[in-house]
Amino acid sequence: MNAVYDLADGRKLMMYVENNRILLLFTPMRPGHMPFVRHNDCLGYLSSLAWRGRIYYVYENFTRQIIFGCLDDPHTQVILSPLAQNQWFERPVLHEAGGNLYLFYIRCFDDEKRSFYMRSPWDGDLEKCLWHGEEGPLYVNWYHHNHKDYMELESGHESQSFSGNFDENFADSDRGNEIVRTFVWNIEEKSYEIIDENFGGVGADQNGKELLNAKELWQREKESLEHALAKVREERETLKKLCSQKDAMLESARAQYDQLAQTARELQKIGRQWRDKYMEKKKN
Repeated sequence: MNAVYDLADGRKLMMYVENNRILLLFTPMRPGHMPFVRHNDCLGYLSSLAWRGRIYYVYENFTRQIIFGCLDDPHTQVILSPLAQNQWFERPVLHEAGGNLYLFYIRCFDDEKRSFYMRSPWDGDLEKCLWHGEEGPLYVNWYHHNHKDYMELESGHESQSFSGNFDENFADSDRGNEIVRTFVWNIEEKSYEIIDENFGGVGADQNGKELLNAKELWQREKESLEHALAKVREERETLKKLCSQKDAMLESARAQYDQLAQTARELQKIGRQWRDKYMEKKKN
């Protein structure tokens, strides 16, 4: 998922996935500025979240492991690995609740059984299965009301609600109607949606436009760079041809010189022979 973050120095950070690479782009862009490649093994989905002044992220790599990292730290860690060939994890989501950072994800099986889990990104022992089912999409709505967090799971005609540390039920009247975030995962269509509070409301269009403008600017920079590289390649090919022609001319001149030198040696040899004959006749 593409994300835009406001930095303390007034710049914006664009974090997005392109061609299995996780790219970081800072704006405003300076001429010649290029996106920074954070990772190049992203299977296609990225979730990130600003929490306590730092930007954390998770993604699924080519071996279907779930990788957790922080932009302030170059090191990452594998926090989930499939235990069998018929098991995998899809589309993890970072979410803050109760002042803590949690990872929510779907654990999948070949027999189309699915389980919805939450856990701490740092401590695998703090893991809890919140839902288990087989058919249809799973809708997860997060709410925040009166300084308390709530979560509601919906699948088909079934519905489960949680509050606090997601281990206690609540009535619909306990929470407000304001949805902070929505997660949707459909096993049949493999569709996925997230509505984030950072992208909802007034700032959403502006962040989206800035990300689009930055990517368009980078695309123009990229096209300009590709054009310049093509011109350099063309000039290099021309230079190679000129060097080849020059080498051919030098080789031809060298051959002519060697031929003239050989002719000069032969003439010198003939001259010495005539001189020797002349001196011999003169003695007689």
